[in-house]
Amino acid sequence: MNRSYYIAAATLAVALVASTSRATTVINIDFGLQGDHPGGVVSAPYTGAGAAFDPNGGTTWNPVIVVDNNAFQGAPGEFGFWTADVTKPNLLNSQGAATSIGVTLTADAANGTGAFGILQGSPNLGAVATNAVDLMRDYVIGFNVPQKVELTGFAPNTQVDLYLYGAGDTSNRDTLFTVVDANGSHSATTTGTITGDGNNPVTHTLTLGGDYVVLPAVVADGTGKITISYFHGAGSNEAPFNGLQAVFGVLPGDVNGDNLVNMADYQLIRSNFQATGATRALGDLTGPQGGNVGDGVVDFFDFAQWQQHFPSATGAFDVVPEPTGIALAAIAMGGVVQLRRRQRAAARA
Repeated sequence: MNRSYYIAAATLAVALVASTSRATTVINIDFGLQGDHPGGVVSAPYTGAGAAFDPNGGTTWNPVIVVDNNAFQGAPGEFGFWTADVTKPNLLNSQGAATSIGVTLTADAANGTGAFGILQGSPNLGAVATNAVDLMRDYVIGFNVPQKVELTGFAPNTQVDLYLYGAGDTSNRDTLFTVVDANGSHSATTTGTITGDGNNPVTHTLTLGGDYVVLPAVVADGTGKITISYFHGAGSNEAPFNGLQAVFGVLPGDVNGDNLVNMADYQLIRSNFQATGATRALGDLTGPQGGNVGDGVVDFFDFAQWQQHFPSATGAFDVVPEPTGIALAAIAMGGVVQLRRRQRAAARA
């Protein structure tokens, strides 16, 4: 075999063990109200997993609490209006470390910004997602005009995936979320039909489209700010906003969440290719829309993202060969050893 074969084999061996790394940051925010219902708890800080992909497995959430005027306290829960902006700087990431990210809930006394929390023991509590009760049981509310939440402290032009939670305690609560950035307008609406109500609650876990929506690849402006608008949909006069997850620094191509792009990720895509109802952990990295939010199917969009971000020693591989695991790497490394032996023999001669 000639020298070029060994060089190619060595290059492939390096590619097989190489990886690209980056740290993902997840900021979790849980909106709630102060809550002083005489009947018991209506709002509680949430700790746990959300719908967003978090390779760190973090469970820390930032409670952002409004002070309402206790306009109503009854069997379903507590409702009131709040009239003062709430700002919380230096939010914790999902692992509990302080960051530069901050959030501001903007009050609108003229048009009304409200809050509601479901009373412990109320039948209405059965209408919220069972795997995130304390996230979904309480929320701020927009009424007559679009209201806003501002996220600040990102590096300018940071790309952020937003998971926005907007479900009330009855099925006639829809929330239209909109963000306008340098690439245009991003919007999506929660349907509200997943929850049922106190008389006929629908038992369910967090559901895309019902409890939350995703706005992928939103870009922070030149000052590092993202403004989220929330407004009621066509079938509702209230727009609940339970909380959000902001995910940035996601490493494209990383399937298993180890913050590396390598052959282990390829094997997961290969093993689950054409699977439907898939999660990121199975290889659903992206979809036709691009970005780092999957479409529920493991397909060529996912493979293409992995291939684009898988490192090679020369950058010359347009198609990464199908791996045969350790055996292929061993063959390649064997070629390197044989080349070195021939070089040493030639030097002695």
